[in-house]
Amino acid sequence: MAISLPIVSKFDDKGIKQAELSIGAFEGVAVGIFAKIGAVAVDAFAQASRAAFDFGVESVKAASSFNEVTSAVGQVFGEGSKQLEDFAATAAKSFGQSRTQALDAAKTFGIFGKAAGLSSQENVDFSKTLTTLASDLASFNNTSVDEAITSLGAALRGESEPIRRF
Repeated sequence: MAISLPIVSKFDDKGIKQAELSIGAFEGVAVGIFAKIGAVAVDAFAQASRAAFDFGVESVKAASSFNEVTSAVGQVFGEGSKQLEDFAATAAKSFGQSRTQALDAAKTFGIFGKAAGLSSQENVDFSKTLTTLASDLASFNNTSVDEAITSLGAALRGESEPIRRF
């Protein structure tokens, strides 16, 4: 004779519900993290794009300034302008000025030399010397090269006040 016993069981889904809640919470956190990562990536891309655009604009401006000053140096020095372009090419290593800044300073001083009646070679040498002096003055007095150039130019015009600081 076989005995048959009915097994009655009650299913408790409490553990499954808790697991579902935990998974849902993790999913929410994960979605939030990925959303933040996405926002950060988009922001980083936007910043990089803006920086690249700004760099492009500044590069065009720098190239334009260099072309303008090179043209002006040609007008002031004529055939001597090649010597000044070679001098300016080493300006960053030699005395801490950019090519454009060195050429612009030489042009400024060259105008004074031309007005004083210096020969072409004398004017080139005069301008190179004062351009280098401007860097030395700026370095020694902890000021900008532009300020030193302006002060030297003022001294050449007969103004004594700006150069006194040096």
